[in-house]
Amino acid sequence: MADILRGVIDSTASSPVVVVAHSMGGLIARTAAPVLGPRLGGLVLLDPTPETAAMFDDLERTTAGQDRVYAVLESLSSVAPLRPLLARMGIGGYRRVLGPETYQAMVAEDVRPSSFAQMRRELAARTVAVRAFRLEPPVPPACPVVLLSAGRATRGSGDYLTDIQKHQRQYIDLLPRGHFEVVEATHLVQADAPDVVADRIRELVREVEAGS
Repeated sequence: MADILRGVIDSTASSPVVVVAHSMGGLIARTAAPVLGPRLGGLVLLDPTPETAAMFDDLERTTAGQDRVYAVLESLSSVAPLRPLLARMGIGGYRRVLGPETYQAMVAEDVRPSSFAQMRRELAARTVAVRAFRLEPPVPPACPVVLLSAGRATRGSGDYLTDIQKHQRQYIDLLPRGHFEVVEATHLVQADAPDVVADRIRELVREVEAGS
């Protein structure tokens, strides 16, 4: 995935870019950053889960459990009449923050066997990346990094949120040009607080343009 990101930037951008990465995308962007070098003008991380977080302490068990769930969903989604029910169970909550066209596009794209198979491959890739990052984290980006942390916990996830924020702060503290900010949003920060996300991106773009 980091190779794909580098390829997209190589083929489309002639000047430094600002990369915006959500959740697991933070691992992808951080993997790509050292190779991108000065072409990475800035990085915006939307509620990433740092590899040091407690949820990854028993990574194999966590991944195995998630993989079993996706395997069942992969099988069930092959039955077309079950897909609307699976969508309501899995991503139904997104209806309140996404427009109906976007939500229906997500349902059509994500609730099918090939998509759940891809999610399982991504889980496996995440396991490899987290293990490698824990042993040897990538070189911290020299560019400005803005981390927007979800400040609103979903039901029963308060302890998880506290731990994630602790490790997010620790990551930002290691950076020469890091900024940490808690946003009134759940994990889907870009949907819950789009204006905040857009403002921080614009600010970083202006900073990059001023320095180039």
